Parts: sequence; C-alpha cells; structure tokens
Amino acid sequence: MRSGIFLKDNPHYCWVVLSNTTLGMFVSTINSSIVLISLPAIFTGINLNPLELENVSYLLWILMGYMLVTVVFVVMFGHMGDQYGCVQIYNVGFALLTVQLLRCVLIHSAVGVLHCGLSVGD
Repeated sequence: MRSGIFLKDNPHYCWVVLSNTTLGMFVSTINSSIVLISLPAIFTGINLNPLELENVSYLLWILMGYMLVTVVFVVMFGHMGDQYGCVQIYNVGFALLTVQLLRCVLIHSAVGVLHCGLSVGD
C-alpha cells in the first residue's frame, strides 16, 4: 500500500487539492494581466504605435492571438484529461505553465516576450 500526501485517502489531500487549484487560478490571473501590462513594451519593441489607425489591427491580433492559444490549450488539455486523468494532466499543464513563465521572465526582447506569451496560453 502506497502512502503519501498526494493520495486521496490521506486526510490532508483536500488541502493539497485546494492549494493546487488556488495557486493555479492565481497564476492564471497573473498570466492574463501580463499580456495587457506588456503591450506598451511589445509595441515599442516592434516600433509600432498601436493608437495609429493603421496599427490597431496589430493590437487586436496580439490580444486575439493570446485568447486563441488559450482556448486551444483549454480544449486540448480538457480532452487529454478525459483520456489520461485530470490530476496527471493538471500537473503536467501546471509544470508547462511554470516553465514557460520562467522562460518569459528571462527573455529580454519584445518579440521574444510576445512569442513566449502566445506559447504560454492560460
């Protein structure tokens, strides 16, 4: 018989689930805010003024691209969760999100941050 805090029969398992879910929602909220906060730096890095009439489409593409990647990942990981188990897929997704967010922190170019932001999803 296996024992550990991550098994459902452990009395502390509900606190592990609660802390994982809370931390996941907190990181997801921060991740969504990062895109909006970094928009001025992204447009400065690619030498565009988003308020000019001909550049508004770039602003919309950045926001819609981020949302599109998020939707694709949610559907993909939801389907994989149905196939392989929600806990395992949640842990893999959370690990991938953590690695990509750390990668975003280490990149110092606007295009790199844009690419990394789109690859993170939500």
